[in-house]
Amino acid sequence: FPVTIQKSTLVEWKKDLEAKIALKQASLNFKSATLAKESNQGSNNQYIQLLEDIKSKKDSCFKNKNSKVCNELAEFYQEQKDYGAAAEIYEKGCEKGDGLSCQKAGLSYSQAKLRQKARIYELKGCQLNDSISCYNLACSYCVENNPQKALTFFKKHMTLGVEDKMHIVFDPTIHCLKNTLEFKKFKNKALAP
Repeated sequence: FPVTIQKSTLVEWKKDLEAKIALKQASLNFKSATLAKESNQGSNNQYIQLLEDIKSKKDSCFKNKNSKVCNELAEFYQEQKDYGAAAEIYEKGCEKGDGLSCQKAGLSYSQAKLRQKARIYELKGCQLNDSISCYNLACSYCVENNPQKALTFFKKHMTLGVEDKMHIVFDPTIHCLKNTLEFKKFKNKALAP
């Protein structure tokens, strides 16, 4: 069968590929700048280049509203353990209705130890039918010893689809649901041969 590809799809693909290559280069530049600085052999030029690369990505993300570059930039910040910066970028995708971006914003805020803000984005993600956001909410309510709310979000997670059943079966953060009928049924089904 002949495959027809629209020119606009190729152009978008090329732009995405170029953005990924540039982001990877920025990541490599950051790592080498960090290593060079640590060994006192580096120059300010590498650091300046890194900052310019990041600025270019931010422009593409915020001014040009390139959501793929936004996600790549947020992932870059995640790798650098700058969870607050990553979360702020994921927020943009969440505000546009992307459940996965809401989930990632919630995770990033959680890693930044901002649990209340994390919950806001996990709730938005769950409302947008992101299964993992619902599961993360269930876990956070278990940690707060609120099994009623935890069960509500656990049920929605199960309805939307469970990706990693074994993780859930052995996850200690879902402890408050271990004795519920719903969890027992889920566990028996997950462990069945």
